[in-house]
Amino acid sequence: MIEIIIIVISFILSLFLVLGTKRMSISFGVHDIPNGRKIHTEQIPTLGGLGIFIAVWVTMIIMDIVGVIEFNTIIFRIFTISIAMFIMGIIDDVKGLSAKQKFTVQIIAGGTFFLWNNANTIIVFSNPILSAVIFTLISILLFTIMTNSVNFIDGLDGLCAGVSIIFSIALFIFASHIGNEYVRLLNLAMIGALLGFSIFNFYPAKIFMGDTGSLFLGGIFTMNAIVLVYRAPDKWISFIMLFSYLFIELSLTVLRRIIKGNRMFSADKMHIHHILKGKGIDQRPAVITIYLINIIFCFLSVIYFMTNNIIILFMYIVYVIILSLVFFNKMLKLRENA
Repeated sequence: MIEIIIIVISFILSLFLVLGTKRMSISFGVHDIPNGRKIHTEQIPTLGGLGIFIAVWVTMIIMDIVGVIEFNTIIFRIFTISIAMFIMGIIDDVKGLSAKQKFTVQIIAGGTFFLWNNANTIIVFSNPILSAVIFTLISILLFTIMTNSVNFIDGLDGLCAGVSIIFSIALFIFASHIGNEYVRLLNLAMIGALLGFSIFNFYPAKIFMGDTGSLFLGGIFTMNAIVLVYRAPDKWISFIMLFSYLFIELSLTVLRRIIKGNRMFSADKMHIHHILKGKGIDQRPAVITIYLINIIFCFLSVIYFMTNNIIILFMYIVYVIILSLVFFNKMLKLRENA
């Protein structure tokens, strides 16, 4: 029952906050401006991530006040780092930040979060210092990969929010199985907030989440995964499975920019969602296709999490290879016709 209440509270808060943010964005002229690499042709209010962020954390604070959950040390740390990602997103949406500036904040956030939570670090090579260095670097790598990958998929109406709901559902299941109550409830709040935002973001979108939303989501998913892997280190493959679409997108992005000789952070219109959308106006078929791709990843990750079945792992590997080859081939054809 409490699970439904959390989703409903977060949903209602998000609904009103996003509506208010939309009006505020219009009043202050904070819009996503159309250009050669954008899908939309009109100025769309951004800062929708502001509503998502506030809805999630106000819901969690309410749950703490009524005694459902204790706002403990780890969730306070997640909250603190998420504020840093949120503020960076706000600044980027309003004034603009360089890729180097965002990358620097991601590195600091990733390193800080691990070092802040390294009490239960696995010791490798019987060397605590080496272990701390290795896992700090892994944490930084995860932060930079996840935040940039979530940002990459925020390219079609409803895409990033819908995929993030799928991630949150899987993380809720993982946390429930591991017995991590605060991560479990945090993801319920995420689901409610994203559903409320999605009402305004599905095609044709009335508001975008902007970097305020995508950077916050990337950071929160990374921290969720790190905290849960602490508790269940033998389940790390399931988390790789869950976020595989992001890794495929990022890998293809890096690969084509190397092939074309472009800068790594240069923008283009050759992401997977661009490939699927093609030249059509309606974005929904491409968005639904990517939802289905991620639902399959979610299903495989949850089943493997529960069973450690080698057949599921084999199915996952085959699925990744097929998807990667198909999209790489389509990317090459799109590049030839560009």
